[in-house]
Amino acid sequence: HPVAYDPVAARAFAQVRHGAATYTVKTVPAASGRPEIRYTETSEARGEPAFSTLTAVDLGAGGRIAWSVKAGSRLSGGTLSTSGGLVFSGEEDGHLDAHDARDGRILWRFQCGAGISGPPVTYTVDGRQYVAVAAGGSSFTKASGFGTGDALVVFALPE
Repeated sequence: HPVAYDPVAARAFAQVRHGAATYTVKTVPAASGRPEIRYTETSEARGEPAFSTLTAVDLGAGGRIAWSVKAGSRLSGGTLSTSGGLVFSGEEDGHLDAHDARDGRILWRFQCGAGISGPPVTYTVDGRQYVAVAAGGSSFTKASGFGTGDALVVFALPE
């Protein structure tokens, strides 16, 4: 997922998936003048815990972890960092969270109705800042028991 960068604090904010996976190399035999095709399938290892964290990496301190916050569900879509000290991050269960960039604390959260499908974006109209995010889910989120949708959800940030 896209990683956000705060140039003033020299921090990167990433959605990180923790968990064991099984990688299986598969082969489609050559046929009709087409060469052999090799690809890899992955699956989560059964019985192993899996979770997501929103993690701040301090690039000014050699890449040490500044903070890491465990998410309520699998993180998805990517992150957005604002100059006002907020980090937005989406979850596959449809929540869009606003974190304090200093310590990762959740300051605000909203249920968008479907899994977050892409990174949040920000823009300004007539001096007012907005944050928008796509909430559509995916076949993966549907299989996980979370709904799908087709919404673009937009929020105005406080002045």
